[in-house]
Amino acid sequence: MSSNKTNSGFFAQLKNPIIDSERREELNEDWYDREVNLSINYEGTLVYSADDAGDEYGLTFTDKGDDQVMSGRGKFLEDLKKEGIEILPERVRGYVCTWYNGSDSDMDMMTLETFLK
Repeated sequence: MSSNKTNSGFFAQLKNPIIDSERREELNEDWYDREVNLSINYEGTLVYSADDAGDEYGLTFTDKGDDQVMSGRGKFLEDLKKEGIEILPERVRGYVCTWYNGSDSDMDMMTLETFLK
């Protein structure tokens, strides 16, 4: 059954985008099966983590240092390194997002253009 869901974590720009949608889907499925908390957006330009969080609607970037969200930054970077995913380290942003899981998430639909604004 579908419901509202709130996630928090980090977004980062991939150093080498994964444009091939089949490759991206295989990677996302592999991470899901192995319970690795990482996903690649639909565009193939961003990688993100998604832990359960609070209950406010919309996607908000938390660059200003929300301690609860920012405390997971080290684990996010460690997970990326372990999975062999290279990012642009200056382009890591914390976020919180509430979305309806009966549709595509704001995280999957995030574009590089919007992320960089």
